[in-house]
Amino acid sequence: MTICDYDPNANTLSTPSAQPQSAPGYTWQCCFLLLPNGHVLMSGEQNVINEYVPDSAELAPLAQWRPSLTVAPTALIAGHSYQIAGTQLNGLTHANGYGDDRQNASNYPLLRLRQGGTVRYLRTHSFSAMGIATGAATVTAVVDVPADITPGAWSLEVVTNGTASTPALAVQVGTRDCYVVMDRSTVGQGEVLALIALNGAPARIYPAVLVVVEGFTPSELGLNAGNLSVPPIVPNFPPPLNGVHLVPSGAVLPEDPSLPPNVPQRFTFPFALTFDSDAMFGFAADFEDHALTATLTAAGQTVSNAGLLRLLKSPNPYILDGDSNRGLDWWTSIDMRVFQVAQGGRKFGATVGNGAAAANTFIQAVINNLNTHPALASDFDAIDPNEAPEALTLAPIDGMASRFSISQSPRCVCATSTRMRPMCACSSGCGRRSKPMRCTIQ
Repeated sequence: MTICDYDPNANTLSTPSAQPQSAPGYTWQCCFLLLPNGHVLMSGEQNVINEYVPDSAELAPLAQWRPSLTVAPTALIAGHSYQIAGTQLNGLTHANGYGDDRQNASNYPLLRLRQGGTVRYLRTHSFSAMGIATGAATVTAVVDVPADITPGAWSLEVVTNGTASTPALAVQVGTRDCYVVMDRSTVGQGEVLALIALNGAPARIYPAVLVVVEGFTPSELGLNAGNLSVPPIVPNFPPPLNGVHLVPSGAVLPEDPSLPPNVPQRFTFPFALTFDSDAMFGFAADFEDHALTATLTAAGQTVSNAGLLRLLKSPNPYILDGDSNRGLDWWTSIDMRVFQVAQGGRKFGATVGNGAAAANTFIQAVINNLNTHPALASDFDAIDPNEAPEALTLAPIDGMASRFSISQSPRCVCATSTRMRPMCACSSGCGRRSKPMRCTIQ
């Protein structure tokens, strides 16, 4: 068996002078593994492992081949996990594969930390996609930081298919950190326009983003029981794009308010998203991703992390949980209400007609009215979100039988039960059994 070197740019095949020691006799006995540093290991079902070391030219990939990090933490806490995002994180190929039994694919990202001559590779998992050659598409993954990693300054890069991102990102490994929780990771253009139509500009979405800071003491952040609503030090968010802002909204939430001021703990800072207009939705694609980077500096140390916001041009339905501070159950929704309306009843400027088709007609009229007349939203807010007062039953009864009415004259009342067909008594007092009549719920 002979090892060859293929050049895809020149479309040539060459045979290196240096061949593996104890090379196997058949290709099916040979197994390759591409390493993160670009070298290749080869085994041939023997007690010898050969390493192919490319020359410097082969280890210098084209810029368009490299993966790129768009969202990554600059401060890492040992033992914690973080989400990263970037482009081409799964590389351009599977890199390794033979037949049906040796699939050593490397189409997934690894995070590599360097500190002097020390190199640590971090485990990644929970990939959003496994596709290769994904171009400018955003791919995400979760990375685990080892609990035994040495604190201090490191350089961080993502590597896949033996190709690393550049330049390396300077990160700090320690016991202080922050991370971003995206309570609202997607925002639609229609939603922004609707909020501006209802309340004026800017459109405000809250809750939207939470920044969780840990490892600092209350005194280092200048916090005490009296200033949680107006904290002296807050995370800073540079505007991710023109017209979009992150605004502190609400009191800081300490993990344990009873701890003394000199004990480190976790603090959560809530933020609202505001949109000056819908101008930022002018992109051609269906959606666009933007990194929201939070940075906090206190006690001589800076921690930073980022979340990913997706802007959608398509409809973006969502449900907000009930607000327990207003006496609402958390499992209900503050933007979904239940109500009853009978035939001839009126709600949201629409009237319920008669017959089965009237329900669809009524619903379509309500949707149109709400979209056309924003002032009708006050009728929506007036409905009790607890749902219990509007409980519905499939078979309403009045104690003895269901009650129906018909439109013919003389007026008749029809009684039904589970044991007999409908019996109708006419208002003229004849009291005789008649044929079943067509009845509608009264």
